[in-house]
Amino acid sequence: MKKEVLVILVFLFLVGCGNDAVINSSFESLNYEMTECIEFEKEDEIIFEGDDITISHIIEINCCYEPLITYKIKDGILRIYEEFEGGECDCLCEKEIKAEITKKDIIEVEFYTRPNIEWPYERILEELR
Repeated sequence: MKKEVLVILVFLFLVGCGNDAVINSSFESLNYEMTECIEFEKEDEIIFEGDDITISHIIEINCCYEPLITYKIKDGILRIYEEFEGGECDCLCEKEIKAEITKKDIIEVEFYTRPNIEWPYERILEELR
């Protein structure tokens, strides 16, 4: 048993720092993904197309962190909250986090991030329809 756990931990460490996989996840009707490490030449953006809302956020983070994205809707304002979880490893890189949601009657989107659970949320994007 101890040997199996050690093999799994070594595998996770080796895979985590390479992090070539795209992470896909969803929360209720919010779908999001985080790309592999790459250099980006684009800016953060919020795009409205009908009832579809797409958010693109470029962030420099620890290679081994994974995103956890949730949202709340109140009075036509969609507030998206981005946090990160997972163990740290010895590398930093740029990744794109892309979130998509389909909701009616959204007039404003606010996007908040918190790279460290000990820090408060910081609003990084805001867009009116």
